[in-house]
Amino acid sequence: MDETPIMTTPGQSAASSNNARLWPQFLAGLRKYVESNLAASVVTAWSVFLFAGGIVFLGYFASIGFMPEIDAKTSVALLVLYQDRFCQLVYRL
Repeated sequence: MDETPIMTTPGQSAASSNNARLWPQFLAGLRKYVESNLAASVVTAWSVFLFAGGIVFLGYFASIGFMPEIDAKTSVALLVLYQDRFCQLVYRL
């Protein structure tokens, strides 16, 4: 690791200069993790996008005062089925 000192301005603390040095290391480690676990990363990202889309969907319908009839058993079954199919597709890559 390069031990060159980081110049700080009078208002900048030594802790923030250490954070500036740690941030590139964190990003490099995160990139290695994502590259080594690509399938899991894709599934995780896809799940986050689906969750966010569901929240937007519920927020929209709540804002207009209409909630469609949602059968919980059917919704869970469809989500499990689609997640299983998606995982099979991703892990096949």
